Amino acid sequence: MALEDGEVRIDDQALAQEVKLIEDGSYSKARVSIEKLRAERPDDINVRLLAARLFRKIGLWSPSIMEYEHVRSKQPDLLEPYIALSEMHRENLSVDIALGMAREAVYISPHSVRAREALISALIDNHNVQLAQNELTELTKLKPEDPDVLYLSFKVYKGIGEPDKARQYLERAVRISPDNVAWLFDLAEIYEDTGDYKLARGAIQKYIDAAPDSTRALSKLAEILEFRLFDLEGAKEIYDRMLTIEPDNQSALAGKERLVKKRNDVAAAIKRTIHKFVSYIMSLFGGEKRTAV
Repeated sequence: MALEDGEVRIDDQALAQEVKLIEDGSYSKARVSIEKLRAERPDDINVRLLAARLFRKIGLWSPSIMEYEHVRSKQPDLLEPYIALSEMHRENLSVDIALGMAREAVYISPHSVRAREALISALIDNHNVQLAQNELTELTKLKPEDPDVLYLSFKVYKGIGEPDKARQYLERAVRISPDNVAWLFDLAEIYEDTGDYKLARGAIQKYIDAAPDSTRALSKLAEILEFRLFDLEGAKEIYDRMLTIEPDNQSALAGKERLVKKRNDVAAAIKRTIHKFVSYIMSLFGGEKRTAV
């Protein structure tokens, strides 16, 4: 899994194994090793940066934010923490903080597409749509067929409520850059938004194939199976898989509890239907007997 624009390349040979585990999507193994390193080398910026990156990839955003904030306090000119913090604060609906982080990212690296993406996304969330479109227009003039810019166009059009147009831009971006696994998550979501649930399942499955320990991706697949395709058994298998990775995952625990209730509801509905059918048949025979008498 290649580094994204804005991510720091960690050349510390002592951390080569952990870097490769994260890049390969082997998050469970990486977590064991990095937790040990954090205890042994608490002041090592590279270790804290790897921890932040790993926690984010497996969906543990609170510890990821804490690690990125630590890195930012020690090296305020590093781009990656600002982009990551902006994106995570956006997801947590802390849109003012997200915008501030994005502006800092663009200040540090004006030519970074990821930094511009963070800024445009934060502007949209702060309802500054015109400013966001202006930023995108200028960027598109410079790089009209750049897959990162196409992806950014997807983000803008999704943000302003045009999912079909957003989908077209994202599909183009993925065709040009098929190895960008992170975009498959967005592709699954936009397919879900436009009602193509089987395509959504296929896209998120490709993401999981590349990053099998991502509980965030597994949760999305379970959601599609449970709520969109009504495959309750398939959803249960995914929730079980999430719990083997993270035994206290609340999303998976709630999902399994919900599935039990749904199965009970279905069983009760079937029993009611059978009871009504039997009662109907009995009433027919009872009617015939009365007629015969």
